[in-house]
Amino acid sequence: MPTLELQLVMNDNGRVDYGSGFLLRHASRNWLITCQHNMESGDPLNLTGSLDCREVKIRRPFQSSIKTDGRTVVGARIDGVLADCAAIELFQEDIPNDLIPPSIETKLPYAVDTPVGLTLLINGSEHKHIAAPDRQLLVEGYADGEVGHVGLRKYRCAEFAFLDRVKPFMLMFHPGATQGVSGGPVVELHPDGHQNLLAIYTHNANQDLTLDHTIKAVVRTGAAVPLPLLLKAIDQSSLGIAQIVDLKLE
Repeated sequence: MPTLELQLVMNDNGRVDYGSGFLLRHASRNWLITCQHNMESGDPLNLTGSLDCREVKIRRPFQSSIKTDGRTVVGARIDGVLADCAAIELFQEDIPNDLIPPSIETKLPYAVDTPVGLTLLINGSEHKHIAAPDRQLLVEGYADGEVGHVGLRKYRCAEFAFLDRVKPFMLMFHPGATQGVSGGPVVELHPDGHQNLLAIYTHNANQDLTLDHTIKAVVRTGAAVPLPLLLKAIDQSSLGIAQIVDLKLE
């Protein structure tokens, strides 16, 4: 599963942003997965759902230019809250012939050998089921994309259990990555060597900590949207348009 460096051109004034993404195959189609704030021109912390990116350029590890007009572009709104994730449908000519994206189903194994359904993943009261504190995660992405000389970075992370500044459906971990990694994959690493593709990296959220009532520290924590949410939105999307799919969780 290659992690991609993206250059994103917006509709408003041709402004260019940078981010990361990855490829997968779902519902018999190929998709470029990234975060929604890479796909719109506004404030990344105050999403509007505009999806007004007009062109996505893949710069590494291969080169491709993808016009979004007339394509299926999918975002998700979870119980009225915009989730920072997006999928762009890819055609065969958009990727190298010898590249076969991994096929991913809607339900993913979130716990070891335990298939977890969508509702359990999102239910805030069951937040501990998203990742146990001793699980090891890997975040991949291209940091500082505007520089153009930084290669693919990998961050070994662990689940972080007490951050209260992200949405209850999001995965959180420590440490957070740097700018440019947004949209990259979050993978769970298991002791036996196998890996689970879990989520889409979205942003950092700083947590102020006080130790022994005197020592203060700021911990940079990463946040990510679980991939099954976006796959569920893809399942309910319409072809050939940019859209935000509303998901109602019970």
